[in-house]
Amino acid sequence: ARSNSDGYTLSLISPAVLTINPWVYKNLTYDPLKDFTPVIKLATASSLLLVPAQSPATSVRDLMRLMKERKQGNYMQYNSAGNGTTQHLQAVLLAKLADATAQHVPYSSVSNQLNALVTGEVDFSLAVLPAASRLVKSGRIRALAITSAERSAVLPDVPTFRSAGFDVFEKTGIWWGIIGPKAMPEAITQALHSALAKVLGNPGVQEKLANMGFEAERPAPASEFAQFIRVQHAFMEDLVKRSGTAIQ
Repeated sequence: ARSNSDGYTLSLISPAVLTINPWVYKNLTYDPLKDFTPVIKLATASSLLLVPAQSPATSVRDLMRLMKERKQGNYMQYNSAGNGTTQHLQAVLLAKLADATAQHVPYSSVSNQLNALVTGEVDFSLAVLPAASRLVKSGRIRALAITSAERSAVLPDVPTFRSAGFDVFEKTGIWWGIIGPKAMPEAITQALHSALAKVLGNPGVQEKLANMGFEAERPAPASEFAQFIRVQHAFMEDLVKRSGTAIQ
């Protein structure tokens, strides 16, 4: 945010930096919409709705029904890799849509989060596809849905949230992009955008990303990435407030 705007200092960002943290941290030292120059959105990774292998839930609506049946003192528990993470907020959204209450149990890492799901310490979880796909394929956990608009080639048998009637989850996927300091000259921004767009268009790069469970973005203009950030920033406000996550 305070670097020289000459194009030599860039940042690889994910949703937390610009769209989640502004609503979590009360004293953020930067303005997510004014202090940076969006360059290009690079890739996305969908999240999976996961349950232990022994769970009675076999679909999104099954899980929502079971969640709603639980009463105070016996609420379903879900975990994430920490308060305010994208997966925490996705679970908040799921509980909201189910008109139910579920208890959040934050873990210290994604690996610990998934291990707790394998052992049945929690009732459900959401995790990014690249991190969870091996456990799903091995049958140690069950995937009920994926947040992407279409099924993943990595786990083609997992249905989408859209097919269950909840396409709003498509707004909650993890994404990565490149930004620079504010007021970066248009010529520099476009030069960086063009170079990165060329890389994203490389079939080898696309194949590598796909094999890891990521999706290379269509190289859209920098202005479109800026608009996407603004929309995501507004969308996440409600979820963060509903989660009750706040850090002074």
